[in-house]
Amino acid sequence: MKTSTGSTRQHLRYFVFACLGLLLLHTTAAAQHFGLGLGLSTPNDDVNSVYNSDKLSTSDGLSDLLREATDPGFHINARYWLGLGGNMSLVIGAAWHRFPETQIEVRRPDNDELLAVLQTTQNIIPISVGIDYPIFRELLGLYLAGDLNYNLLFSSVDFVRGDVAIPFDDSPSDSRVGASVGFGLEFDVKLLLLDLGLKYNHANIIGRETDEPDKTFLTLNLSVIFGGKTKGD
Repeated sequence: MKTSTGSTRQHLRYFVFACLGLLLLHTTAAAQHFGLGLGLSTPNDDVNSVYNSDKLSTSDGLSDLLREATDPGFHINARYWLGLGGNMSLVIGAAWHRFPETQIEVRRPDNDELLAVLQTTQNIIPISVGIDYPIFRELLGLYLAGDLNYNLLFSSVDFVRGDVAIPFDDSPSDSRVGASVGFGLEFDVKLLLLDLGLKYNHANIIGRETDEPDKTFLTLNLSVIFGGKTKGD
C-alpha cells in the first residue's frame, strides 16, 4: 500500500515550490534565528495503522488486524525563523518523530482465531513551513503557531510468531500533506531564547487513501533558539 514514487515526488515538488515562493517574498526579513529542540510526541490510536486499514490479505482472504494502542514517543527538530515585520515570523523546519514498538494481531474474521502476531515501529518526518503570531511579550512571550507539513511516514514490521505464513510488507511507507496548530511560550535568557510549545498535528489531511484513518498526535517541545532576541524582532 505504498504511495507511488511519482506521486510522492510530485507532492514534494509542489511543497518545495511553495516554500521557495514564501522565501522569495520575504528576502528582506528583519530578523533570522535558528533553533534546535526535542520533546514528547503523543499519538492517537491510528498512528500505527501501518497499512491504512484494519484488514490484511492472506491466503484465507481478508483477515482482521487488531492493533495495540501506541505509547508516547519522542521527537527532535530544527527550525529557522524569518522575521516578517510586526513581530510575526515565517518558520521553516524539519523534525523526526519516533513511536515505540507495538504489536498487531492477525485474526480470522469468522472465528477470531489468532493467525500471527506482527510487531511494528512508526516514524514520521514532517518538513514544514508556517507562521508564529505573537499575542503579547512582557517578561515572557505568548504566541500562536500554524504549519503546513509534508509528512514522510515509514514503518518497520516484523513477524513475531504464528502458525500460518502471512504475506506482509515489512517496510510500508507513505507521504501525506498535513497541518499543525498550537501555541508557545518564549523565555529570553539574553544569550539564548527558550521556546516551549504545544501543538496538535494532523499528519494525513491530503493524499490519503479511501477509508484511511486520521493519524494525529500532540507534541510538547522545548527548543533553544540562538541569537537571544525575541523571534520576529
